[in-house]
Amino acid sequence: MTDRELDGGLFLQLPARNIVLLTELVSGLERRWEAAVKIWRSVRGAILAVSTVTVAWGGIASASLPEIDLGSRSGKKVSFVTLGKGIFAEYANPSFVAARSACEWIQAMDEIAANGGLSVLPPPGPPQVDWTRRSVVLIALGHMDGFSVEVRDIRRVGLKLYVDMHVTYGEPTGHVDVSPFHLIAVDAKSFDVVVARYDWAPPGVPESARILNCSPGSNLKGLLQDGGDAGGDEVKGQASWGAVKARYR
Repeated sequence: MTDRELDGGLFLQLPARNIVLLTELVSGLERRWEAAVKIWRSVRGAILAVSTVTVAWGGIASASLPEIDLGSRSGKKVSFVTLGKGIFAEYANPSFVAARSACEWIQAMDEIAANGGLSVLPPPGPPQVDWTRRSVVLIALGHMDGFSVEVRDIRRVGLKLYVDMHVTYGEPTGHVDVSPFHLIAVDAKSFDVVVARYDWAPPGVPESARILNCSPGSNLKGLLQDGGDAGGDEVKGQASWGAVKARYR
């Protein structure tokens, strides 16, 4: 193989067969490059499309499920105090009860017990609150290990009470008698509907409270447990869950 100058440049003379093979190799590389570019463009387009859909869905989800802003809720704010709260209680099934009198509480607990909703009998007696100006609201999740529930805010619109509930899920305890609950006394008497507004709710929890009308005139002092004063604002002598279990063993 010899070298010769052509048009003032150095030309490497190659056999014709090698030139053909080299040409085909270059063409093949060009085709593969073009195919790779097309694939990359398709992948990039798909990524952009998915990103657009994700952003759009996130916007829709944000619009459909806004962050709960308790301060901006409509209606008049209703004050309340906690009577009991924890993860151990006698409520075997999810329950949402509102009682405007001791008689209504007793009827509600009897109904829950009759439906097999209590793991300990007899049913708990009415909390010792001033029933002349306060009502009692109970939210219980039933046997849901790892969960907790808390009332965060209550608003009143007409004869309706809206109760904002905060439910969380943490590490399960492994106990079979776990029953998260929150029992509160509410500074309200004249209402006929109580609605729960959960930030998120486990399956089966009630969205409206059970209210049973009860005939007035019950002897409140005879209904109170532990001989407390009917005019007290807080529960007096309320037993712990361990004490309740020990009482009925």
